Amino acid sequence: MYKKRKLSQNFLWNRELVKKLVESSSIGKNDLVIEIGPGDGIILNELAENAGKVIGVEIDYDMFARLKQRHTHETNIELFLGDALSFPVPRGPYKVFSNIPFAIEGKLTRKFLNEHNPPTDCFLIVRKDLAERLIKKNTQFHSQHSPFFEFSIFHYFRHDDFSPKPKVGIAMLRFKIRQKPLLHLEERKKYQEFISMAFGNGGPVHYNLRKRLSKHTLIRMQIGRHTGPKEISLERWIDLFKRSESQKKLMH
Repeated sequence: MYKKRKLSQNFLWNRELVKKLVESSSIGKNDLVIEIGPGDGIILNELAENAGKVIGVEIDYDMFARLKQRHTHETNIELFLGDALSFPVPRGPYKVFSNIPFAIEGKLTRKFLNEHNPPTDCFLIVRKDLAERLIKKNTQFHSQHSPFFEFSIFHYFRHDDFSPKPKVGIAMLRFKIRQKPLLHLEERKKYQEFISMAFGNGGPVHYNLRKRLSKHTLIRMQIGRHTGPKEISLERWIDLFKRSESQKKLMH
């Protein structure tokens, strides 16, 4: 369990804004949606109006008990008391729409991205600087995840949209599975390990990939001795990965 201070959360209070956000999302009557930290239930209620079923995961016992009592007779809301980071995701398709505690925003984002069965569409309220960092191109994060997901900022909030008012900028990060992934989902782990190796400690790609690709291939792919990982586009990373896999097969 998190310490009490880590449970602190800035809650949306404007029901009209919540309604607008949910209705302008991709969530519909056939969807199963997970909400992390439903708190007083403003988002939970709106999700229940628009989705087929909503799963709320709340770690605070008092909030969970109030929600449980309030939604006892609602058949499309299911509530769980527990840690969202260890909560097992559904086996079938699902979406996520949550205002999450900033203390675990990075961990929760990685959890859903790295799940064996990731959400088809995910809307997370996070700090603005994190959201903008994650959508930035040519970073290690973007290179690792973009063949499989599309990233964007769905909404920028005002400070007075929340109670208590946050001291930092807030945005809603959205990522969804590509309709046509640039690589097979089964290759995700191998590809991400390849990108991690290529970025290394920030040194030249030529040096970092010397064990995976021949010198001739790197030269042909215009990877010079001083080419840094941030200079390589997503399309070239995918091409390099495919060539690396082909060379590995030839060696075996």
